[in-house]
Amino acid sequence: MSTSPPRTALRDPVPTPAWEPPGTPGPAKSTLRSALELLAAVAVLVALALAAGQGDLLLVIVCLVVIVMVHELGHYLAAKHGRMKVTEYFLGFGPRLWSFRRGETEYGIKALPLGGYVKIPGMTNLEEVDPADEARTYREQPFHARLLVAVAGSAMHFLMAFVLLWALLTFIGLPNADQVEIQGLSQVGNRPGPAQVAGVRTGDIVVSLDGRPVRGNSDALISAIHDHPGRPVTLVVDRDGTTHTLVVTPADGRTTHEQGVTVPRGTAPFGLIGVSFGSPVQPVGPLRAASAAAGRNRRLGRDVPAHGAGVPADRRRALQDRERRRVHAQQRAGAVHPGLGRQAPGGRAGPGP
Repeated sequence: MSTSPPRTALRDPVPTPAWEPPGTPGPAKSTLRSALELLAAVAVLVALALAAGQGDLLLVIVCLVVIVMVHELGHYLAAKHGRMKVTEYFLGFGPRLWSFRRGETEYGIKALPLGGYVKIPGMTNLEEVDPADEARTYREQPFHARLLVAVAGSAMHFLMAFVLLWALLTFIGLPNADQVEIQGLSQVGNRPGPAQVAGVRTGDIVVSLDGRPVRGNSDALISAIHDHPGRPVTLVVDRDGTTHTLVVTPADGRTTHEQGVTVPRGTAPFGLIGVSFGSPVQPVGPLRAASAAAGRNRRLGRDVPAHGAGVPADRRRALQDRERRRVHAQQRAGAVHPGLGRQAPGGRAGPGP
């Protein structure tokens, strides 16, 4: 009968882990985990900014980040178009916080958000580059390709301006100089003004006054109200496509005070109804908005009507003449700051603040 030799610690040593030098990094974190940690940190910063009442500052920072990265995107796209090798597209500088790789390019965020960059090998003649990549370096490309990369970042700013203007004109619009809108209601004599009592609402479009069409002529409207203290006037307004006829009796500004209105010289009574006038802002069509955003109409607020087409020279002169008459009428009515020669804020009917 055979017997097995006894086991000893020397014959069966306990396995020990392999020795690692000090400072050896542990297993790398996954891209998903790094992204979640970064999002959590950003969420905390956003919450702190909002809690401190710095929402506006946060919005400015976000806009600056977008502008910087769109600028860098121009360089990136131009380099790719020229078949150059792009190795990095990063927001910020310093230590890497988070990144991922797609193809030959690494995308990510670094610790110091002081700008952004796109890394293209061979930007200088002294840079050492892998010989296998030399043909795709910046320095090996023809002049027109290098020039395109250089100017593409700045060109993106013009593209951003065009897109923002197009969105503004399409979804918000332009002031329509051919209409007068009720843009605000105010108290007269510490009580609701005559316009509010008669049923006038903010956003109403004034169609006519005592049977006379207004058609954007706010000076005639102001003068008529000024000349009817204590006497009713018939105001026709368009409210969401429905016509309403309202009877408004202007208060006498000599005996009743409206906040922000300065009583003119003299003793003659003048009418107040407690409203402020302006031009309604109306969206324009996408194609005409693109035309205006491209700069075909330089004075958007004056020379582009609601439909967005260019204004003929005779129409532009007529608008300018009407503006001069309006300011002159307001000066006579006391609706302009003495000595300043401009309409009071909000275009109040009656004497100006």
